[in-house]
Amino acid sequence: MSDPIDNSMNKPADSLLIEYMTMRKMIGWLGLSLPFILIIGSLLVDGQAMHRSISQYYHSSMQNIFVGVLFAQAVFLFAYRGYKFNPDKPGHNFFIRLSDNAAGNIAATAALGTALFPTTQCAPGQTCTTTVTSAIHWGSATLFFLTLAYICLCLFVQSGEIVPSIQKKKRNRTYKICGTIMLLAMALMGVKAALPVDIQTTLEAYHPIFWLETAAILAFGFSWLVKGEWIFADIPQREKES
Repeated sequence: MSDPIDNSMNKPADSLLIEYMTMRKMIGWLGLSLPFILIIGSLLVDGQAMHRSISQYYHSSMQNIFVGVLFAQAVFLFAYRGYKFNPDKPGHNFFIRLSDNAAGNIAATAALGTALFPTTQCAPGQTCTTTVTSAIHWGSATLFFLTLAYICLCLFVQSGEIVPSIQKKKRNRTYKICGTIMLLAMALMGVKAALPVDIQTTLEAYHPIFWLETAAILAFGFSWLVKGEWIFADIPQREKES
């Protein structure tokens, strides 16, 4: 007669899974909420809702919120472990060389750099001057979004199953869309920076950098909510069999 199964042995794994799902959702909600918190808070406190970029809120009453959210994201990303790099795993290619943990650490470091090295304060219609601090800020922000796009396009789409579930396929399509949005937003910001100064000045009235950054942040946040299976969650086996 075999020994009875001790269901308590499953509790650590179940708890770890819940913690990972919660962590992913927290990263996602922080990303989704940031632009709206900054806009509403700045409107209520400063009477000015819109700034030329997300980073410019550092120079408003929303400074602590801006820095605090970036630090919180950095903490969650540093704590995130995910899966180890396995070169023998099916689906790996030339672009997949970082583990989830390594990519999360890079993104976390970039988030800290973005928070600790603010961009130059620019008044509406004023040309922003480039300093060492602002250069580090934009370099960190660029690395942050590039790493997050890499996570979406290369890591999130990996599967431990030979045949991904229908829900996993939906999640993968969402990751690819979110990663593409982040890369496209960054490319358009580069195009804007390359335009003649007079055209850039005209465009500033429409806050293009703010909206492109917002699009990238929302895509980042939504992708992590999907990774936490806020939507497109896999149906538990016991529900499939019922």
